[in-house]
Amino acid sequence: MGLKERRRLRSSTHLRLTRPVLVNGLRLFWAIVIFWGDFGVYFWSLASCRWPDSSLAYSQERPTHVMIISDPQVRHPSIFYEETSWLGSLRQLIFDLNLKKNWNVAAHFKPDVVIFLGDMLASGKHVRSENEYKQYFDKFRSVFSLDSSIVVHYVPGNNDVGMGVSRALSKKVRQNYFMTFGPFNHQATIRGHQFLFLDAPGLVDEDYQRSAEGIPYDRWDPVPEGPLEFVKSIVIDSSPVVLFTHIPLARPDSASCGPLREKGSIRRGAGHGYQNTFGKQTTSFLLKTLQPIVVYSGDNRDYCDYKHKLPSPDREAQHKNDIQEVTIKSFSMARHIEYPGFQLLSLSDPSVALSKNQPSYADASCTLPDQNGIYSHVYLPLVILSFIGLVVFNLARRRRMKLLLPPISISARALPTSPSLSSAWVPISPTGSLPSALRTPSSSAGQTFRAASHPDPQGTPLNSPLYYPQDREEEDPMFPVQYATRDTRLMHDEWAPEHSVATADYHTSSEFESSSSSEPFSHHAPRRSWSWTFVLFGRRRRITIRLMRPPTLSWGGFRGSFALLVEGRNSDAFLSRRGILQSTFVDAVSIIWPSLLFWTLVSWWTF
Repeated sequence: MGLKERRRLRSSTHLRLTRPVLVNGLRLFWAIVIFWGDFGVYFWSLASCRWPDSSLAYSQERPTHVMIISDPQVRHPSIFYEETSWLGSLRQLIFDLNLKKNWNVAAHFKPDVVIFLGDMLASGKHVRSENEYKQYFDKFRSVFSLDSSIVVHYVPGNNDVGMGVSRALSKKVRQNYFMTFGPFNHQATIRGHQFLFLDAPGLVDEDYQRSAEGIPYDRWDPVPEGPLEFVKSIVIDSSPVVLFTHIPLARPDSASCGPLREKGSIRRGAGHGYQNTFGKQTTSFLLKTLQPIVVYSGDNRDYCDYKHKLPSPDREAQHKNDIQEVTIKSFSMARHIEYPGFQLLSLSDPSVALSKNQPSYADASCTLPDQNGIYSHVYLPLVILSFIGLVVFNLARRRRMKLLLPPISISARALPTSPSLSSAWVPISPTGSLPSALRTPSSSAGQTFRAASHPDPQGTPLNSPLYYPQDREEEDPMFPVQYATRDTRLMHDEWAPEHSVATADYHTSSEFESSSSSEPFSHHAPRRSWSWTFVLFGRRRRITIRLMRPPTLSWGGFRGSFALLVEGRNSDAFLSRRGILQSTFVDAVSIIWPSLLFWTLVSWWTF
């Protein structure tokens, strides 16, 4: 490459992408991505979610707002510390942060009543100690911080109190639940509606006892203080009944759940500690006895909208007897669904709605963002693309440095025996005088000084550092070639920063590496290296990995490393003398640490 081409390349470097611009640009880019993925996307996903007040009959009084949350699945507080791997602890941390973020966004709807449809705790049925259960409940309350003016109701789930266990264990767990969450079966009147909260796990256990004895519901003697006794004690009046149960009611396996369901349908099934739906007899008994206008259930984790049909002698009134059941999405991250969610329920005065022949309730499903998808489909691909961009940038930078600084060969016998300036750059003759080509011209002699670009082989050896092959027609009298490749390790001045890169870093021979420890200017211990040569795009390439000595821990070294990571003045010059992998690693770390700090601040703010 000629001198003119090198000059043109040097003059255009200010138009190229520099390391500070790239690193700071990626830092800003990742700050925007993290702010959007961990905060902004939550409000964006709920931008179209509103209280369904417009579907109710107009009234001067504001409708009562009820928020229904199903399957929060708060993890036990000791699980985070018992995780044996850092990946498991990281998943637990992300799960807790996601649950808290979901609630912080949902709390902006400012509900009047909040109802939890069971499985508040992921492993409450395994807790035996009352004190431990209370600590578990305290973690639940710390996640779902509620204002004292908000009315809260709880429905037990199979993970809260267990199902199908021995009576001794069931009694102990149920006692812990009762001391923290409250009664299992209860009712409340909210805006003229009769809300019934049913103990679904207890009803399943009692149903197994009844069916084992072969006694129908109308002749069954209910268990004292059990769910069947509660159902039979309900007095049905003119108030509309709204039923809340953790386990959904029975329906055909082929029944559709509507367009809001992600996949599949609710099918019959039972196992150790769970049951997908109630039995057909239990479902018929509940619908005929309570006659609710709507049923809300959970446990299935996915959304489902189904209408139960009750037999009626009048075919015209058949449609009016249809009872809607809404199975609500899980509020936490679940494996078989992508988007968590919750339900909004608006209530108006039933007497006003009846006079205007309009419903007294309206509900709407709200969907939360897919946090797993954000991490796996957004963050991970962008991390890979950012890393590839850093590798490409360092490859291009190394190629530009090679074009700017043509390599020269350095051997051990050409190196100076003294680190002084005169011995490094000026050959001394045996008589102690300077060579005639480098003497200062005398005015009396009338001689002119000219630096020889092609020194005489008899006066200057070919392997001397002064020898620099150059075309005579491209020689510039204002830019002597013998000063073009001065090594900053030998000359500690700053007159030419673009030539501060040691050319020996590009072509290091085994002879130089083996003898570098004996040279006077070497400040490092010998290092081992491994090289691989291959052909790529028609050109021979070479990759060298060097094993450096471990760094010495010191305050000065820490300050230097920190200055390098925060884009110090000499960071770009320092990395230009390093390998591609090392430069890429330093660039990646300098981008990662502010991104992690920003992610921590956003998480702390939302948590």
